[in-house]
Amino acid sequence: MLLHPEATVRDRRFRHDLFPASDALRNLVADIVERLLRYEDKHHVRKRKRKPRDLDGLRNVVAGIVANLVHSTVFSAASAAIILPLANARKVRISPVLPGFGRGLKAVLQGLQAIGVAIVTLPTELHQATTIAPSEGFRGEVLLHAFTTHDFRWSPVIDCIHLNRKDRQGKREAFAIPTTAEAALYREEMEAINGYLASADIAYVGNDPVDTSDRLMARYFNHPPHVSRPSLDLGGRMFGGFWQGLKRGARRHIRISGEPIVELDYRQMFPRLAYSHVQAGPPSDDDDLYDLPQLAGIGSDHRDTVKKAFNALMFKAGTMRKWPPEIAEGLPSGCSVGAFRKALVGRHPAITDLLNTGIGYRLMNRESCIMCRVLMGCIALGITVLPIHDAVLCPASAAFMVQQIMADAARYVVGHTVPVSVKP
Repeated sequence: MLLHPEATVRDRRFRHDLFPASDALRNLVADIVERLLRYEDKHHVRKRKRKPRDLDGLRNVVAGIVANLVHSTVFSAASAAIILPLANARKVRISPVLPGFGRGLKAVLQGLQAIGVAIVTLPTELHQATTIAPSEGFRGEVLLHAFTTHDFRWSPVIDCIHLNRKDRQGKREAFAIPTTAEAALYREEMEAINGYLASADIAYVGNDPVDTSDRLMARYFNHPPHVSRPSLDLGGRMFGGFWQGLKRGARRHIRISGEPIVELDYRQMFPRLAYSHVQAGPPSDDDDLYDLPQLAGIGSDHRDTVKKAFNALMFKAGTMRKWPPEIAEGLPSGCSVGAFRKALVGRHPAITDLLNTGIGYRLMNRESCIMCRVLMGCIALGITVLPIHDAVLCPASAAFMVQQIMADAARYVVGHTVPVSVKP
């Protein structure tokens, strides 16, 4: 396997819910399985012949991997690299994994790379994950078939809520979902959301290759290393759906019920959630809470980086001595963590005690609960909205109604108003 870093935040997750639907794609899978078996026999990869159950597992895992590789080739608007961690064997202790995705997964990936189907990239440092991508030769083979959306099917085969924690080496560890009324409610909400989206009138009229049938979503309750007992009180953002992988400029080509869409998002969501956590109000609803006038050299062109720096201090549990590279590069030279923190404390003294406590994971949970309530409220009124963390895409004609639903949802969950902006 290749040993160079490729995984980035823009790489997409492996989709266990993506399957071959047509004879053409199933035949391609069968051909690759035969090529893989011949390779194993020729190079004596296995000492023992597979049992029938193990052979079925091999066919299942190859079908899933090939479906993902073909889909990323045909719909190249998304990232070509697919995150597929090799820690699935550890998950078996928590909950059963799909056939073939257990301990033998690494060997299958090695074989697929050896026969020229996939490029497998192993992590070389902490916080990276194994990724797979189609080889150039396989991409050419796929494009000759002219596959379309009709060659794939989406079917939920794993839980729509996930509970994970990263250890101090950056490896993700899965935990069992607790058997509680809260978990049952979250699962019921996600099933309702996915069911509604599956039959909604959603189209894409741009020139990019986009699979609009990719609509399944799940909630991910991700935890940091310092949390000893993961629960459903931290994290919980929804991921999935073709619209989340589109660039902002491409999203304007989405049509819901034949209408152009607008984007509605909560203004400065995290600072306002922080204020609600300490039961205080922000300086003013009209102010930009990311504006730090006491910090020399910071202007409007630094706003996105200021937002990242603010969030970093909220998510970090413990003293932060230096900025992550992506933040350091976006701030003026000499803008140290200490100087930034001093300016932030001067502007927002009410939330000073929340900095460097890791509170961000709990605030993200509040955000995710708000967004679930927004989606359920829209479904009750027959309005289709597409969630993107703290924002939604909705039909232009429904913008006012959705804006009211979003405002009401925030007040219900956190007891405070969070202004909602409308972007054309």
